[in-house]
Amino acid sequence: RPNDFSDVAEYFVRRALVRTISQVRFENGNTPAVVRSFLVDLLRYNDNTANAYTDAFYICTIISSLAGASVCANPPERGELAADAPIAPMDPEDARLLKEAVAEVDRYRNMDRLIASPHNAVTVAALEFSLVLSAANLIPNDPKIWFPLTREGNYVHVRLAAFDSLFFTRWYTPKIVRYVLAVMAHDSSRTIRRHVARNAVHSLALLVAMGELRGGGAKDTDGPTLIEEDGTGERADEKRKKGEVDALIKAL
Repeated sequence: RPNDFSDVAEYFVRRALVRTISQVRFENGNTPAVVRSFLVDLLRYNDNTANAYTDAFYICTIISSLAGASVCANPPERGELAADAPIAPMDPEDARLLKEAVAEVDRYRNMDRLIASPHNAVTVAALEFSLVLSAANLIPNDPKIWFPLTREGNYVHVRLAAFDSLFFTRWYTPKIVRYVLAVMAHDSSRTIRRHVARNAVHSLALLVAMGELRGGGAKDTDGPTLIEEDGTGERADEKRKKGEVDALIKAL
C-alpha cells in the first residue's frame, strides 16, 4: 500500500520493524531468504506518490538493513578483507537475491541523481551498501567505482562516503595517491581535507596489517626482523632527532 507518514510514531515504528526483521539469523549466521526477499520487495514496490512527506530516510533504513542481511553474521576463519581469502560458493537462490538487491539499490542511487533526496541520503546509503558487500567479497571492490564520487561537485556527505569506500580498496597506486595528497592540501572543504587525511592514515595502517603493504622501507625482509640492542640506543636516538631537526630547518 502507498506510504503514509502522517503518523510520526507509526513511521518510526515501521523503520524499527524493518531493522529488527533484518537481524533474524540462522545458527550459521545467515539471514533467511524470505527476509532478504521481503526487504528487496520493500524497495521494489515502494510507493510514495500519495505521501506528503519524503521517504528518503525510510529508503535508507531499508538499504542499510538489506546490506546487513546480505552478509553472514558469523566471523569467518580468515577475514574477508585478506587478499587471498577464498570466496564461498553461493546457492542459486542466494545469488539471485544478491543480484536483485544490488539492482534495486543501484536503481535508487540513479534516481537520487535525478531527484536528489535531502543531503543525498539515499546515495550515501547506497555507497555504504556497496562497501559492506565489497568488504564481504560479495561484489567486486574496484577504486573506479568510488573514484568519480570523490570529486568536487558532489555533496559533502557523498564525497565522505566515497572516500571511505575508496580507502577500503587497493588505492595505493601513484595516480590515486597523488590525487589523495592533492585533496588533503588543496580541497575547498576543510571537512573533506581532515576526513581524507585521517582515514588515509588509518587505511595505510590496515593495509600494512593485512600484508598488502610493507612497513619500514626497502630493507624489509620476508620474515620478522630481530632488533638487538647494543647499548648505543641513546646515541642513535640523538642522531635521529638531530637529523629530524636538520630536515625541518631545510624545509623551512
